[in-house]
Amino acid sequence: MPAPAADILPPRSDGRVLHVDFEHYVEGAWPILNAGVRTHSVQNQVEHVVRSRLKAFSGSQCGFIRAEKIDEFNRLELQPRFGAPRLRGAEIAEFVFRPSADKPVDLRDFGVWLPVRRVGIAVSAHSTVARGTYRLDVHDKNGTTTGVVKGLKESGWLRIILARDRKAGAVDLWVGSPDQERWIGRYADRNPKSAITNVYLGDLLSGKGRGSGYWDDVRIGKPLTDGGRLAPSERITHVGLAPPDIGYPIVVGRSKQLFVDHIVAQSLRNVSRTLHSVRKHADNPLVMPDQPWEGVKLLLYGGVIKDPFHNGLFRMWYLAFRKTEGLPSYICYAESEDGLTWRKPNLGLLADDTGSKNNNIVMPAWSDTTILFDPEDPNPAHRYKCMNRLGGHTGWTSPDGFRWKRHKQILRHALDCSTVAWDPIGRKWMASIKMASRNRRVRGYAEGKDFFSFGDACFMLDVDKRDGPKDSIYALVVSYYETVYLGLLRMYGGLTHRLDIQWATSRNGTYWDRPFRKPLIPTTNRLGAWDYGNNAPSTCPPIRVGDELWFYYSGRKMTHSAEGKNPTLAEGETRAAIGLGTLRVDGFVSVDGGPKGGVVTTHPLILENRSLYVNADAARGLLSAEILGADSDQPIGRFTKANCRPMTADKVRHRITWAGSRGLRALKRRPIRLRFGLIRAKLYAFWTE
Repeated sequence: MPAPAADILPPRSDGRVLHVDFEHYVEGAWPILNAGVRTHSVQNQVEHVVRSRLKAFSGSQCGFIRAEKIDEFNRLELQPRFGAPRLRGAEIAEFVFRPSADKPVDLRDFGVWLPVRRVGIAVSAHSTVARGTYRLDVHDKNGTTTGVVKGLKESGWLRIILARDRKAGAVDLWVGSPDQERWIGRYADRNPKSAITNVYLGDLLSGKGRGSGYWDDVRIGKPLTDGGRLAPSERITHVGLAPPDIGYPIVVGRSKQLFVDHIVAQSLRNVSRTLHSVRKHADNPLVMPDQPWEGVKLLLYGGVIKDPFHNGLFRMWYLAFRKTEGLPSYICYAESEDGLTWRKPNLGLLADDTGSKNNNIVMPAWSDTTILFDPEDPNPAHRYKCMNRLGGHTGWTSPDGFRWKRHKQILRHALDCSTVAWDPIGRKWMASIKMASRNRRVRGYAEGKDFFSFGDACFMLDVDKRDGPKDSIYALVVSYYETVYLGLLRMYGGLTHRLDIQWATSRNGTYWDRPFRKPLIPTTNRLGAWDYGNNAPSTCPPIRVGDELWFYYSGRKMTHSAEGKNPTLAEGETRAAIGLGTLRVDGFVSVDGGPKGGVVTTHPLILENRSLYVNADAARGLLSAEILGADSDQPIGRFTKANCRPMTADKVRHRITWAGSRGLRALKRRPIRLRFGLIRAKLYAFWTE
């Protein structure tokens, strides 16, 4: 095919599929999709992005890879964000490249542009170091064309433009100094049926290559038209920075209003807020490794539910963790009528490493898993769900919790101890993701309209100045409780290497409030205790049993830093087991009045139903309530402190009444405020019925 006329300008890309300029790349963030860049583990841990105006083509940063040895396997991967458009017609990819910043480097089959799935064409570089120049080779459907461009200076920027005509199965290549590109030739598309998505930079094309390279201003999209707009460059979203906008008045219905944050209470006078830790069961641990296929560590990287489809049976899925012993790990099953005495039934489903099926194994595993109960799924085969970190974070479903079917990878960017949960308010699935940033663990967030496909990970939560030196957030298990998102947060103590379970709340699932740093489920301070070193909660919500919330958790004897060490085991020694902690229902935080009395006044509310109820402990004192106008400190009608029949008991459900009043019917749809008086009393929650 003849070259285009000299006055025909090369096409340019609008970057609507992918626009990476490396300016918004966050150093040390991994394995998140980092401003369009997905970094891979590399043997030398080389720089991925250079911060230098002298080295970057534009701005202050550009991509960089060095592979000095054969098979060093250093590369960057560029990847479009989740939901980026897929092009069907003309497709333009462009970028600028140079091998070195100053002195020449040795290039051998060095990958300059390598789309995955062999899409379009690939471009590699080969140098003549003595001359300080290099050539470009093209790899298309017909093979390799050597030296399509020769004599290129290694320290000069080169723009490469690839214009795909997928209907014709061809790619036009333009190369030259920026804004001086010339048409090089037309090449056979290796896979015209697929659009360009992920691209490797610096990968070793033949497995025997080496070299280095700088890239900048990478764009994939449609042809940029005159007057057309260039898509903005990729960046990481941080969903945890802005607090939610609470629309007052708050409607108070049957769901309970808790004092876990400052959203409900407008003012607190002479009262304190107290976080209550769980009471550990006297018979802990309740479930211990006692079978050959379980090894010495049982972890609650799994879930516990009280199953209405199995006559209210307590059902547990747990991880028999044997990775540190060099043996395969399994998800196993146990059940109980009372939640305290557990049995491990012989299911006969899967063979262990000895070939026997006489066990309680329901699923192979590698490390952490999320087990969820989803009775609302219209497909009965998907009633039980699992995210198993096996071949990536893959989705699994089951009709009964015994027989599991494996699906595809559902979460693309996540480390271990990542979990998923259903958001009943947003009617979506959300993922709490373990990521790394600036040499510490942080939490990320992703969401999906269904369980089988989550979007890209965003930043969500990090430590703050109130945390200890070198502390980090190891895990965050999320569920929805009454009117708040409840977060069970595994905090890694940077000085102790121990992991307690702290507590956090959110009103939108992304912005988290951590008013207390006291553990909800603490490790035991006695060295050698079964839960001395590292606690992990069930991935299912806490279970209400009577007037209590039950929190199942696993504990380990060893600290995190000692986890990989495997000294000689004493006979019968257990390294990790599963226990139970209990808490008063709604009993996370109380507002407490002392002997001189205190007052809690709420923000404006609308009381939806006829009667007001509280969960409170006033057995040694009293609790009273009055109803104020939304903008006034004066009580309304008969709803005064003097008319209130004071509460002088300890009850999780107590109706507040006023003499001469027939209930709250007259206040329906009227904004009001509640004012509680507390004398030697604790108030946990209130609601209406």
